[in-house]
Amino acid sequence: MTNSQSEKAPLEVIAASLRRERRRTGLSLTEVARRAGIAKSTLSQLESGTGNPSLETLWAICVALDVPFSRLVDPPRPLTQVIRADEGPTIASAEADYRATLLASCPPGARHASPSIEISASFGCTRIASDP
Repeated sequence: MTNSQSEKAPLEVIAASLRRERRRTGLSLTEVARRAGIAKSTLSQLESGTGNPSLETLWAICVALDVPFSRLVDPPRPLTQVIRADEGPTIASAEADYRATLLASCPPGARHASPSIEISASFGCTRIASDP
């Protein structure tokens, strides 16, 4: 995906969310439309991003899919964030001559970190990449 969810137009976000949630449930367009009390063509237009849904229509679809309304307009974000080398926050040691850069972060409470540690020695510089 080239654009983040925040850069997409609201109808694009809703369309992508509808497709994702319908696929997640394994229900067909016909079945979701029937459960929501809307035409199959209406649901198809919404999933393609060409429809202009009312709040009532979106609410009915959420009930049919058994998802909270917020999931259509603000989809869940991945819990793990990858940080490219040389882009992560770097921390220098106050007591020794080394720096550590965080390469990946995880949700609070997770026990996983991928630091890159740079140690400066009198004969040069050594890089150590940690992979737990």
